[in-house]
Amino acid sequence: MASIAGSDTSPDAIDAARAVDLQHRRDVWNACISAGECGAPSDNREETKK
Repeated sequence: MASIAGSDTSPDAIDAARAVDLQHRRDVWNACISAGECGAPSDNREETKK
């Protein structure tokens, strides 16, 4: 029950979770770029695909 209540929400735990999340998102983005499936954010807008 303690974990449901958010007992591990200290600033350090939050910062660590954010760092892990950011690294995961960077890894996903880099894999997408490496596979040639993603472009720069401005390249993904619908008006640039015409």
